[in-house]
Amino acid sequence: MLDRMTRQRIVVVAVTVLVIAVAVAVGVARWQGAYDPGEDVVSPGAARDLVDTGALVIDVRTPEEFEEGRLEGAMNIPVESDDFDAQVEPLARDATYVVYCASGRRAGIAADRMEELGFTDVYNAGGLEDVAGVVAPLVR
Repeated sequence: MLDRMTRQRIVVVAVTVLVIAVAVAVGVARWQGAYDPGEDVVSPGAARDLVDTGALVIDVRTPEEFEEGRLEGAMNIPVESDDFDAQVEPLARDATYVVYCASGRRAGIAADRMEELGFTDVYNAGGLEDVAGVVAPLVR
């Protein structure tokens, strides 16, 4: 059996490891720009209706992800690029935009940023798998 001192050391080490693990998890989430799209995501059907009435579709994933598969007719403006603001600058502020990524997180970040830049009608459609085949065909 372990003596009392050894058990206390084990408990202290275990608690320390747990505290460090939680701190690292929180730090990683903040570093990655954790975003929960939650209620800000429109349904695939609503996104299709927007596109059917003239909304432009923007894929905000990386160029590599875009090349692996995208919605037909989508333009690629990666939200994580250093020049995202410059890339959306020439777009009409009063046009309607439907943005998507892989999960909806980056699309939500892009929609928020575009609204900060003066865009008035931007919708987060969520992830590619949610909207492929509903909003537009998937192109590979």
